[in-house]
Amino acid sequence: MEQNFLCKNFYRLEYEKMVILDDEEYDKVWDMVYDRFNFNPSVDKKEIAFKFKEPYIVYDISYHYENLEKIEGFVDWGFKKEIRDKITEIFLKCTKENEELYALDWQHSCFRYNPRIKDEPKIIEVKDEHYWGGGYTAYFPTYCPNGDYYFFIDVNFHFGYLGHPWQQKVWIYGKKLIEEFKKADLEGFKLIEEKN
Repeated sequence: MEQNFLCKNFYRLEYEKMVILDDEEYDKVWDMVYDRFNFNPSVDKKEIAFKFKEPYIVYDISYHYENLEKIEGFVDWGFKKEIRDKITEIFLKCTKENEELYALDWQHSCFRYNPRIKDEPKIIEVKDEHYWGGGYTAYFPTYCPNGDYYFFIDVNFHFGYLGHPWQQKVWIYGKKLIEEFKKADLEGFKLIEEKN
C-alpha cells in the first residue's frame, strides 16, 4: 500500500542511540502500521483509530493533559519524568539487550532506537540539501501523544504502545507489554478497555 507523507527522510542519520529511518524503512514500517492495525488517523474523537486482531488494552490518559511538564532540551511537553522513566523501564523488561524499538511520529521523522541507552529526547538538526535551508529539525517523540500520533513499537511488531492525541488514549498490545503496564499501575493511566 503506497502512503503519501508530508515529510520523508532521504538519508539515514546515526544519532547516539537512534537512527532516523530512511525512505525505504519509513514506508515499510508505516505500511505495516496501516495494514496491521487498520490505522485510521482522524481528529474526530469518536472515530475508531485502530482495529486489533490480537489482545490489547486501552488507557485513558486525559489526566496528564492537565499535568504536563516541559521536557528539558525539547520544545514539547510530556509526561512527568517519573512516568517517562517507568514507561522506559517497562520497555526494558520487554526487550533484550540489543533489541530496538521504532519511535514513530505520524507524518514526521521516525526512529529506530535502543531503549537501554538512557537519554532524554532531543531536537536533532539534520543537514539535507533536499530541504529548503539545507536541512530540517527532527524531534524524537515523547510517550505522551501531545499533538500527533506517537507510536513505540517493537521492530518485529510483537508489541507496541500507540498514542492518540485527540482521544487522549494509549493502546497497548503484546502479552508481555500488557502485563508490565498492568503491574506498573501508572499514575493517570486509567484502564478503560481490555480485549482478549
